[in-house]
Order: sequence, then C-alpha cells, then structure tokens
Amino acid sequence: RFYYGLLEDMNVNHDETYLYPADFRKSEQDIETERRILNARNKGGISEKNELIKKIAQGLYNMPDLKEFFSGSNGLVVYVPESSEELIREGVRLHNCLGTYTDRFASGDTLIFFIRRMEDPTAPYVAMEYRNGRVVQCRFDHNVSATGKVVDFAEALARKLAAMNILAA
Repeated sequence: RFYYGLLEDMNVNHDETYLYPADFRKSEQDIETERRILNARNKGGISEKNELIKKIAQGLYNMPDLKEFFSGSNGLVVYVPESSEELIREGVRLHNCLGTYTDRFASGDTLIFFIRRMEDPTAPYVAMEYRNGRVVQCRFDHNVSATGKVVDFAEALARKLAAMNILAA
C-alpha cells in the first residue's frame, strides 16, 4: 500500500513498469526520493539553498589542507554534498533524516559530509555532521553509529577543520 500510495501522490503512470518493477526496493526508494525532492521544492527557496550549499562545498574543496580527505586515505574518501537534492537522496539511501539538514547546511550552522569507501565512491556509506569543532554525528545505514576506522577518519577530519577554524566553537 505504501508504494502504491507513493505512485498516486507522484501521479506516476500505473503501467507494469512501476507496478511490477524488477527491483521493487530500488523502485520504491526512487519514488520516495522524488517525492521528498518535490516536497522540498514546493516549500520554496530550494534554488537559493542550493546556491549556498554549492558555495560551501566549493569553498571546502578549494582548501589545500583538506585535499587528503577529498582524495582519500585509509580506504575512505570524503564527499561534500552540493545541493539539497543530494542531501535528500543520500538520506533516503541511508534511511535517515539527512534531507532535513538542508536549511542548517545552507546557513552554515553545520557541515554535512558523505564518507565513502574508495573502492565504491558513488555508494552511500556514512554520513557525518560537523559543528562547533567536533563530529556531532557519524552514522551508517539506518542511523547505526559508525565505528573503528570510520570514526578515526571522521575525527581526523574534524580536528583538521577545527584547526582551520571552520565552524569551531
């Protein structure tokens, strides 16, 4: 019923492609993502937020002291989302509330980073929130707390950001 309700809400054609998808979970996830993006657009201001988020991301990417994290080390690499849509998509794929952080990220109150495995840099792995000079959250799929080398990697990034006085307390 949930999936069919999503199709109804999105006015998606009820042909066999959608009613009997080859990969039901992926199809449901895709429809849910598009619904959340549409809701965000309907609330307004998404273009302005996207501009601010992109400026923040570009600013971070242009900092030489952070290159080691963006190019990867210890099997992990950091990606900075560049739009509200990326936050929403990652949130749906990681089954968490990342999409609700758009306003806080765009205003510069917090930074969100996607930590990915170097062997599969396009696949969601961990979401990290950084604020006041520290890691506030670092979560795997379904909000499971990150552990081990991922936490070490996130903490190293936080120390570097704090040393550069980026959102430091």
